[in-house]
Amino acid sequence: MMRGYGGYGFRSCIGGGFFPFTMIFNLVILIILVVVGVKLYKKYISGTDNSIAIKILNEKYASGDITEEEYSRRREILLNKKKK
Repeated sequence: MMRGYGGYGFRSCIGGGFFPFTMIFNLVILIILVVVGVKLYKKYISGTDNSIAIKILNEKYASGDITEEEYSRRREILLNKKKK
């Protein structure tokens, strides 16, 4: 009977005696992945809404539907929303 080295025993089931360290390491990695994923998701969501709005604003200005002052005011509002 082999204790801990051949797949039998207590230590082989939980990482060879380093269980607390590997569990903490895996938890830290998981937290980092979740934080990065949430940040990327927020960036993706906020970027698409404003970029579409700015594209429509540019089209309205190019077609002459709005004046230059109106274009500047609306663009400034959209860019300030993007920063928040």
